[in-house]
Amino acid sequence: MLKGDKVVLRPVTEDDLATMWSWVSDIELVTLGDDEPPLPRTLESFRKQINKQWKRAAFESTSGWTGATTMWESCAPNGMLEKARRRRHRGGHR
Repeated sequence: MLKGDKVVLRPVTEDDLATMWSWVSDIELVTLGDDEPPLPRTLESFRKQINKQWKRAAFESTSGWTGATTMWESCAPNGMLEKARRRRHRGGHR
């Protein structure tokens, strides 16, 4: 864990999933980084998706993909902003 005056960086845990689900379900937040509105889904289906990604990332990190687990894709505000930045760099409209 890294702690600063204004931020704490730590691994995502199961306890964080409800908050993350609220981010990926928020139309205003999602449209910052995507052209499409969020697809409606339950918290339980979101948990299943994330657990599947965690299992895949754990496998990839043991097979040489060490960077695969550094940021949880696009379901946190920082990831969504990064996605928007990449789209602009590729010539997209956002």
